Amino acid sequence: MRVLLSDGSGLTARQCATRLDSAGHVVEALAPDPLCLSRFTRHVARLHRVPRYGSDPLRWLDAALEVYGSGRFDVLLPTQEQVAVLSWAKHRLDAAAVATVVPPFNALCAVQDKISAWATLRHLGIPQPESSTDEARWDRFPAFVKEPIGTASAGVHRVSDRAGLARAAAGRRVLVQAAVDGPLAMCQSVFDGGVLVAFHASARTREGAAGSASHKRSVALPEVRRWLETLGRDLAWHGALCVDVIVGDDGPLCIDVNPRLVEPQNAYLSGVDLVGPMIELATGGHPGSQPEGHSGVRTHQLLLAVLGAAQERRGRRAVATELVHAASRTGDYAGSSEELTPLAHDVRAVIPVVVASAATLVAPRTWSWFAGGSVSNYALSEQGWCEIAHTDPVAGQPPPPPARDRPEGSGPSRKSRASRTAGLMAVQRGLESARPERTRLFTDPLAPSFLTPAWRVALAAARLPAVRIAIEAVYDLVGGPGPRASAIARTKLIDDLIEQLAPTVEQVVLLGAGYDTRPYRLACLAGRRVFEIDRTETQQVKRAVLARSGTARASVTFVPVDFETDDLARALADAGHRPDRPTLFLWEGVTQYLSAEAVSSTLAIVRTLACAGACLVFTYVDDAVIGRDAPQFPEAGRWLRGVAKRDEPWISGISPAKLPEVLARHGFHLVEDVSAADAGARYFGPRRRRERGSGLYRVATATIVSRSGRDDASRSA
Repeated sequence: MRVLLSDGSGLTARQCATRLDSAGHVVEALAPDPLCLSRFTRHVARLHRVPRYGSDPLRWLDAALEVYGSGRFDVLLPTQEQVAVLSWAKHRLDAAAVATVVPPFNALCAVQDKISAWATLRHLGIPQPESSTDEARWDRFPAFVKEPIGTASAGVHRVSDRAGLARAAAGRRVLVQAAVDGPLAMCQSVFDGGVLVAFHASARTREGAAGSASHKRSVALPEVRRWLETLGRDLAWHGALCVDVIVGDDGPLCIDVNPRLVEPQNAYLSGVDLVGPMIELATGGHPGSQPEGHSGVRTHQLLLAVLGAAQERRGRRAVATELVHAASRTGDYAGSSEELTPLAHDVRAVIPVVVASAATLVAPRTWSWFAGGSVSNYALSEQGWCEIAHTDPVAGQPPPPPARDRPEGSGPSRKSRASRTAGLMAVQRGLESARPERTRLFTDPLAPSFLTPAWRVALAAARLPAVRIAIEAVYDLVGGPGPRASAIARTKLIDDLIEQLAPTVEQVVLLGAGYDTRPYRLACLAGRRVFEIDRTETQQVKRAVLARSGTARASVTFVPVDFETDDLARALADAGHRPDRPTLFLWEGVTQYLSAEAVSSTLAIVRTLACAGACLVFTYVDDAVIGRDAPQFPEAGRWLRGVAKRDEPWISGISPAKLPEVLARHGFHLVEDVSAADAGARYFGPRRRRERGSGLYRVATATIVSRSGRDDASRSA
């Protein structure tokens, strides 16, 4: 069967993929992040970009159903908190013939938030620690303050006195629960219409990052099995249901309820299959009841252990020791099986461990990004839950705009945000700058400043060769062969062209400057008047970065322009550009995003703004790849899909054979036209690098054709 996972970011999704692929199913997953955990496994055939789930679950639902319908899937399997909106929209799923397994929505509401779950468990007589929603009368410490909605320990605060309780509650309605001593156990179950068909329990023997379980051991907890039977029967539960318990001296106490599947691999290795029954239920079957699994089965997740060692501030030595014990299968790894990254059959799974290990060895505090990044992709926020709970699932919301008018992903529309492509170029320049001096083509110290904290951490770690190689390999795996190498080769080629042309010009105009940092990193531009042209949103980000880094220059003028709608000539004139002075116009990485008409009009405007001695350096793509297959460029398909997913599709190109004619019509003379493939051969080969640029991406240099002495006359005036 073709199975679509509702989430590809978390540990549960990653483990489900292993089980499903091993059973012969084709597995694909939904994720807002193309570098999520499920990217690094052979068990997931494809990832589909969707909006983040947390704050806008209804928009996520629209995208998920669109993917399901277009991909001819057999099952949509909830692997994280998306179960909430899928349960709410069960009528819509049925109408669209979506096969899935979710509990009734009223049952889910009884346990979805922590206060409702506490009330439901109390009603059924299931033991819990002393708890209250009246924090004003609470006087037992230490205690935990639990916000109603939270995932992976988020929204849970340990407090030791009334002042801490008041700060954590902050005037909100919260659940206060007494702290109890004892090991944590995770108890998992699957129900068929209120009938328990599978149960498993495992104890956390070592804590990983952010309260996770890096090491587990299967255990027998018959009391908890009886609780779950009671809970599932009372709610007529359908699908997966899990609880966390603290096993104290007086027996287990329930501290949390998860209305979803949680990390099924320890159960499977103990003899209990939690994933198979979910697929059977989703397709209308009725799985038989499974016997309990074996006790004492030990498993671990090295990734969580490494991050946990860094979190505990035991330093780089602790991280290194963890890796040594795992490699030698000693200490806590003796007799234990890897849940997440069994390398013998899935080599790609080593990449997250290598990157996380290298990053925490360089900067231990980076553990928080690795631990928290995936949770943010699937965690349901309080705002999101309110939207689900307070919306009529039949009437629903007003119909969303057509897909073609909505940006793909969770961000705002293209014209209201900074360019994503500019950010990717900064990533590529940052990776190149992390290379050793003997092999790198250029250095861009500002590139990381334009990126998210996650990318800054990754680029810092990329100073270690193994990490850089891993990141580059993943980048090329996601984007396909061509984009990264072409971007690096074109950057170096244009740097060299500017070095050659700078002595002959007085002004530089960057058309679509993005996060180009040449005015700040190339010595040859010092003293030249520079005009940066781009959309306001991108310039706002850039100016803030330059101000923070102290690299802003008075010689650089920012000119906000939208090439499709604004008057470029007037904007430049108002900014102080002098058409009678020799100017270098650089138009990099822009033309393919504009209509052919916008490209033509911009060339015409540039000609009116240029005098004799002016030069134009610009990039373009071969029009053979626009709107049709181009067998001569096998890398084009994945490249075009990637830019389209970023809501910045390529919409026009130019035939290299016709380029001289196109330029001549606008008063330019073609001097040079170099493909990224040729530039790559020029720069990578002597440095013994194996990257290859793409022939579809090109860099052209043109000069102005003199207008019968008019330019000379204007200069002498």
